Amino acid sequence: FSRLRNLGDDYPNPSLWQGNTVYVNNHMAINPISQGVATFDGLNERGRAYAFGLSIPTLSDSLTSHCIRLASAPDTVYLSFFYQAQGMGNAPEFEDLLVLEFKDTADRWQQVWDANGYILEDFKFNRVMIPILDERYLFDGFQFRFTNYASLSGNVDHWHIDYVELDGGRTKTDTVIRDVAQMSQTSFIPELGYAQTGTYSLLKEY
Repeated sequence: FSRLRNLGDDYPNPSLWQGNTVYVNNHMAINPISQGVATFDGLNERGRAYAFGLSIPTLSDSLTSHCIRLASAPDTVYLSFFYQAQGMGNAPEFEDLLVLEFKDTADRWQQVWDANGYILEDFKFNRVMIPILDERYLFDGFQFRFTNYASLSGNVDHWHIDYVELDGGRTKTDTVIRDVAQMSQTSFIPELGYAQTGTYSLLKEY
């Protein structure tokens, strides 16, 4: 999610993702892994509430990958990502969910992972690594998608996704982040509290 116009806000990169309901930004998450996160909430692609007055957890935003060729993939394919609830926004309640689904060979979506809402306390992102081993998913045309269940009444129940990676030749211990990113996002620093870190110039101090 690092491709942002003017280091501002954007929709997901259309060469990688389908749909525009998530909010790609540089300021909603705390201590992100890299430049840019995808934020899930109760707003549609135009920034409007899906349904005023509806506060029960309901299917809201979604982020779907394009089709991926996995028919000849090795048995070491992993999908990994980082997620954080709340960030600088509103904490999702326990019954509000972040969900990951895989599309199988019968063109059906299967839920493979979910997380319950929580109040952010340690200002960290959580890592998830999921092996793709089932033959139902090892075909040309595989897709995965993230969805959230939230109140549809507005800009609430926030989840943030960062650093999504799907590749073969990986193991469960493949946790090294290889990017060196120039950061300009919100961080929590014990001595300073919340701060906008980074600089727009790599050479400013020199």
